[in-house]
Amino acid sequence: MKYRKKPIVIEAVRLTWEMWQEVCEFLGNIISVENPARESTSYSDTCGEEGPPWIELTIPTLEGSHTALHGDWIVKGVKGEFYPVKPDVFKATYEEANDN
Repeated sequence: MKYRKKPIVIEAVRLTWEMWQEVCEFLGNIISVENPARESTSYSDTCGEEGPPWIELTIPTLEGSHTALHGDWIVKGVKGEFYPVKPDVFKATYEEANDN
């Protein structure tokens, strides 16, 4: 049998330093001292100062922890859960929604 994904509107933000404030607001307490955004050799202090150009964040999902890398999208699911999505998959799966 074949199935079509139900058309739903999701919230998402791209993981970049330029969007860092929005990422912090979007994820809330997921970003903490125990789970800072990090680069291979240095750490930011959670949602304070902008860090190195490459960013990485561990996202707790319903299937366990997944790593979101710089440029990935972080999507909020229908149950309020978060998960990272690679840019090419995001582009193939989602389109911008009209607020009308």
